[in-house]
Amino acid sequence: MRTIAFILTGTALAGGIFREQGLAFSVKGLILVLCSALTYATYIVANSRISSGVDWLPKSTMIMTGSAITIFMVNANTVVSTIHPDQQFMLAVLFMAVVGTTIPTALFAAGIPKVGAGVSAILMTIELPVAIVCAGLVLGESIDYLQLIGIVIMLAAIVAMNYYKIKARNH
Repeated sequence: MRTIAFILTGTALAGGIFREQGLAFSVKGLILVLCSALTYATYIVANSRISSGVDWLPKSTMIMTGSAITIFMVNANTVVSTIHPDQQFMLAVLFMAVVGTTIPTALFAAGIPKVGAGVSAILMTIELPVAIVCAGLVLGESIDYLQLIGIVIMLAAIVAMNYYKIKARNH
């Protein structure tokens, strides 16, 4: 339970909820994040338990199709009325679809049944620190010291939890 508290604290710090001006979040954003967390948890459990005999390719195809339909339904008005796709736009969409959606979903669908829901959830926790570091290195975004502290807390909590699990298993 302490590990969860540390991961949540690290996530809040790394996500930039605490700024020099004070707290920086919206209630709508908090609700959306909680819905996202619920969806993520459902995804992990469903992939690890439901239809474990189903091959990863059809499973990931179904997940991506459902995601694509949902994303389009939410954004259809904006896409249809304001975006004028050209070749550069379509290449960017293709890149993001393959790198941001297809590859991760396929790898998770293939890997989650093999490692289980618990390990998968831990691995997914590392996504935020990686995204922050990549945003800093690739996009040149600034990362403040509170975000770095949050990343360190998250990673330390994950390492500590695994250390104590392995130690308990060996005794």
